[in-house]
Amino acid sequence: MNFELTKQGLYLGLGSCVRRCSNASGTLEQICADAPSSWRQLPAMGEIFSEEVEVGSRLITFETGKLARFAAGAVVLGIKETKVLSTVVSQQGCGDQDFLPLTVDYREKQYAQGKIPNTFMRREGAPKERELLCGRVIDRSIRPLFPKGFYDDVQVIANVLSSDGEQDPDVMAATAASAALTISDIPWDGPIGVVRVGRIDGKFVVNPDMDELSLSDLNLVYSCNRDKTLMIETQAREITNNDLIDALHLAHSEAIKLIEPQLKLAAKVQNQKKQFKLYTISDRTLEKIEGLARTSIETVFADPTYGKFERGKALNKISDDVKRILEEEGDEESLKVLPKAVDTVRKKAVRERIFEKGLRVDGRSLNEVRPLYCEAGTFPALHGSSIFSRGNTQDGRFCAP
Repeated sequence: MNFELTKQGLYLGLGSCVRRCSNASGTLEQICADAPSSWRQLPAMGEIFSEEVEVGSRLITFETGKLARFAAGAVVLGIKETKVLSTVVSQQGCGDQDFLPLTVDYREKQYAQGKIPNTFMRREGAPKERELLCGRVIDRSIRPLFPKGFYDDVQVIANVLSSDGEQDPDVMAATAASAALTISDIPWDGPIGVVRVGRIDGKFVVNPDMDELSLSDLNLVYSCNRDKTLMIETQAREITNNDLIDALHLAHSEAIKLIEPQLKLAAKVQNQKKQFKLYTISDRTLEKIEGLARTSIETVFADPTYGKFERGKALNKISDDVKRILEEEGDEESLKVLPKAVDTVRKKAVRERIFEKGLRVDGRSLNEVRPLYCEAGTFPALHGSSIFSRGNTQDGRFCAP
């Protein structure tokens, strides 16, 4: 027996005939198989909107309204038979956090290529390293465009629905996430475009397929809005600076082509951005705390004798001194945002020191590298061992036959 529910009622399939149960009267009506097949129509899916654009030599499609309709925004982005669904949701934060709790997950399940996982349990495991890295590409591209002081929980999920094995879906997922945020009610200063640029035999290729990418000596992932670069990730085999600059210019000119179709899609959906509360520090409070702490912070960074931990202890002491002054004055408003305000003053002092004096936190100039040290054969009992140090940062490598 088969069941089907439509606007006209519930249909019960019995062999070559079907019985229709009317919602209004509850009566049964038998319809034979050779009767008109309008009862087989699926329920209305609602309005489905789509846009398309050509970037490089690839036709890219955006579609929303068919899948994940409970999400604040959901967009399926496709190139040929490769489809990626990105969804975004949010909820109001608890109010006691001073950061944006943005979660980005990117998943490539084997069903997308028509395969069954070859593990013992026939189940997908934890995200693989590639999936984590792709999630970071999306995170770094979208995070800077959320309003400063917006601390609502935001979750972005990108799932590869189908893959033809030709297109790499990672940059597709980033653009789909941008489109989902753009059409949603979540405040976000997008959209953005994300493209990949390769180079084969000296010629640049925009959004190369997997075969082309294997022949390329450049793998550049670039995200931007209309006038600003947001994220660059590059792998190359001895490419010159001028060639890399040319690749960046090409990437920007192609990536901005993805912005207009997202805006058109948002205009069709007509979602209004929701009202939200910004957790910011008032100018009066910031000026007051800066007046109390700025000179002491600059003194700490100007003293070359401070190491990493000594500098941290000195900054903590400055915060305690400012806190004691504010407690004596009974300034509850400033006490609530003291850690964030002191950190803002610290960042401002460090930034001005770098741009105005050309000095880093530890007193090095901008073109000065920390002391380097390399040692091989550190542990003779092993087949091979080495230690590399740059300043106080160390890395070890050990191998056995």
